[in-house]
Amino acid sequence: MKSTLLSLSLAVLSFTGISAQDSTLVHHMDFYLSAQILYGKESYQAVVHNMNLALNQNKAGEYYMMRANAHHKLGNFQQALADYNAASKKVNDPEL
Repeated sequence: MKSTLLSLSLAVLSFTGISAQDSTLVHHMDFYLSAQILYGKESYQAVVHNMNLALNQNKAGEYYMMRANAHHKLGNFQQALADYNAASKKVNDPEL
């Protein structure tokens, strides 16, 4: 329950413009969980924002994948490709 409330709070923060400077107060996994919610709401620009903040703290392959998927939905195909390539180097998944 706490995790869900925190994730929803982060979703709201992403729309209010939490800065990269303030992002150190929030754990990278919380940005990722928030981005998952935002992705489901088709708020792809907010997903990119949250994943940028998460990637500032942790270069996880899943984070690159989430940002790549959002870029793809936004039509930012070069950014999506760059993130898919970065993800493929981080994630041990033969389908990437």
